[in-house]
Amino acid sequence: MKTTIEKFFYNILLISVALGSFLNSTRFLTVFVTIILALMIYNGSRNGVHIGLPIFTGVLIFILFVLVGAGFLTRGNSQVYVLMRLVCLLGVYLLSYNDILTSSEGTGVDWFFIITLIMILAGMISSFASREFTFGRTDNRNYASVLVFMFFLYCNKKRHPLGIVLGIIFAIVFPQSRSYLLLFGLFYVCWIFKKQIFAALNKIKLNHSFVLILLLTVITVILSYVWVYQISVHGISGYHQSLNDLSNQQRFVANIYAFERILQDKNTRIWGYGSNLLEVMGINNRISMYMGVSLLQAHNSVLNLLLRMGILSGILYFIVATSVIDKYFTEDNIPFILPYLINSMFMHDLFEGQWIILFIAVLAASSVSKEQLTGRVVLKIGRKEFNL
Repeated sequence: MKTTIEKFFYNILLISVALGSFLNSTRFLTVFVTIILALMIYNGSRNGVHIGLPIFTGVLIFILFVLVGAGFLTRGNSQVYVLMRLVCLLGVYLLSYNDILTSSEGTGVDWFFIITLIMILAGMISSFASREFTFGRTDNRNYASVLVFMFFLYCNKKRHPLGIVLGIIFAIVFPQSRSYLLLFGLFYVCWIFKKQIFAALNKIKLNHSFVLILLLTVITVILSYVWVYQISVHGISGYHQSLNDLSNQQRFVANIYAFERILQDKNTRIWGYGSNLLEVMGINNRISMYMGVSLLQAHNSVLNLLLRMGILSGILYFIVATSVIDKYFTEDNIPFILPYLINSMFMHDLFEGQWIILFIAVLAASSVSKEQLTGRVVLKIGRKEFNL
């Protein structure tokens, strides 16, 4: 059973991730790493700190390599980008390895639920007229919708009916986010068939997230080439008017550009381009054309991360990330894992920053049974009590 202090830190950890939408990446990672250190120090004083030597040692050696390289090479921006993300991910790895990410029982105040609920409701009200749901620094409706979906998943695990209903209402009121509709639909398909899907993944040896992500990436790259050279050449519809529209053509062209640049550009072998990627691509505050359309950054979280971090750094990053995900690769988590991984093939940052952290935290969260709901704070109106 977790102590009051551990529950407090757990809530602060999740709240900081949710509020990451209001911070730039540097400030968010600084706040997050500070909370991780506090958790590890407190947990270590009570239970000791356990590490998985192969992965932990390998990442530390690489971090030292990055620090040494920063002193001799001129690609400082890229190395800082790699360093910050590896340090943050290593912290998540330690939290997971020591079972600190596993949340407490269903009793007490769930501050993450309350604060995130208020944030999302405020965003929905302010965006109702335009139907363009955004909040904080997240001005992209698809990414704002990912936070709503993560909240929806969390509420499913913690048995918060209000959060579940809110997720359903969001799909109806804000249908412009194709990302959310994909996530929402895949969740219920995977929830209905989770036993069969889990058995099939085990049978064909796809029960390891690294292999699954690799396969999905290969399929997405092939689909990008087929779409651009076999489908969109016969004509496309207007922006967001169908699946075969200008929006999807631009995204698949961006994937082709990223894939070919990763293969051909020697600068992506170790470091990548970090936060300078858009400038290198020529799309920072201006328009560049590629294959007849405006060039975008790759709408695939794997390709985009490899361009930013480099092949060597990126592979190490995915080894650590997938080792954490695999700890929670269970039948009950299939409706949580597959929609996110599939959607990451069509968005560019879901394996970085607050998104991967929140995803892992939701996977790690313990499910609440009906019996554990006794004693949880509820809304009281007169003599009636409502479980939120």
